Amino acid sequence: MRTNYIKELYDLFCRKTVLKLSTIMSAFPGRSRMSIHRDFKKIDAISSYNNRGGFYTLRELAQFNEHGVWKYGDALFSAYGSLKQTICTLINRSKKGMTHNELLEVLQLRTHGTLLELVKENAIIREESRETFVYVSAEPEIRQNQLSIMPEPFNSEAELRMVINVLSMIIKKPEATISDVCREYKDAGYTQMAVEKIFERYVQGKKN
Repeated sequence: MRTNYIKELYDLFCRKTVLKLSTIMSAFPGRSRMSIHRDFKKIDAISSYNNRGGFYTLRELAQFNEHGVWKYGDALFSAYGSLKQTICTLINRSKKGMTHNELLEVLQLRTHGTLLELVKENAIIREESRETFVYVSAEPEIRQNQLSIMPEPFNSEAELRMVINVLSMIIKKPEATISDVCREYKDAGYTQMAVEKIFERYVQGKKN
């Protein structure tokens, strides 16, 4: 007669790393879903934030990256819990809020629907910044700091055209530096400071 379900479940995770609930249920016939979920708590098992939480692993087995995210096969896990909890945590910890594309890059799945739900729940705030929406914290002090460094909308069509031209050049020549761009558009009057700001905003750091 099986009595040590906790150890058996723990050992199963250690062998397989990530499991579906259906697989676990098959491994313990006759054990109820509720009982297995109680066992999860005892061994600190966590569910994925994709596939409707259909994958499970042990927290101690997860190899979270700097964003608190771990991908294993088709399963995505977060150190912060559910998708909603993870989005809120990432936004609260960001310096200037996050766009959907930035969240997509970190979380590796689209979150449009979840973001709208969080906005409706007042868990996060949506602000318009230039050509996109930026999601910022619902905490007043954090939000104030994020908004203070958020880029203002484009002041003119000329500024927008400058951004498009600089990014187009970078796409065609990924190795292009700030100095290269300034030389290319010298006659257009693009200053070093203006180009540096575009690099900081869109190219993840300066390139001299």
